[in-house]
Amino acid sequence: MSKYKAVLFDWEGVIGPRDTRDFGWLMTRLTKEYSVEETEVVEALGSTIGDFLEGKIDNATFWQRAGRKLGVTFTDDFQNTIWQDWHGATPLPEMQELVREVKARGFRTVVFSNILLPSAQQIRERGGYQDFDAEVLSCEVGLKKPDPAIYDKALEAAQCLPEECIFIDDVPKYLVPAQDLGMKTILASSAEQIKQDLFVLLDKK
Repeated sequence: MSKYKAVLFDWEGVIGPRDTRDFGWLMTRLTKEYSVEETEVVEALGSTIGDFLEGKIDNATFWQRAGRKLGVTFTDDFQNTIWQDWHGATPLPEMQELVREVKARGFRTVVFSNILLPSAQQIRERGGYQDFDAEVLSCEVGLKKPDPAIYDKALEAAQCLPEECIFIDDVPKYLVPAQDLGMKTILASSAEQIKQDLFVLLDKK
């Protein structure tokens, strides 16, 4: 019997596509529709995105703050449709299959993600979380990786000890607090690599 009991999966760059990271899709539309410089957008969004990720502000407040910094007023249509441009709500088929296989083998599966509420809502509406036993989402718990406190919540959701848990993420700094707690970690680079590394661990007695 494996010594592990649960696997924590990040979403973006693990379950979902990596090319949605850094809001490239959002930058393209912002610079095109509002004629602002990308460097200005990065600064404006970066200063307030943390509160949005932790669910401390809503969508309207996020765009109000960003607009003040950029000197523009975002239309209601823009605010309500911009998140639909994000294409990361659909899990990669090979990763969806992997999660199902892990779960079928008796391991608890948890999605553990820094994510904005509009994006989480898209994933949920499309059934992206249905193969997981639990979800720990920054926008819902009011914390984000790499805050150590959110890793405690992830362990609660995993219902196991740190040494019985494997955490997969594609951002190295997000793995560090997990390692400090005693979790086994996998730095993700591709679906095939994740599957290979994960089953080597799960098959260990």
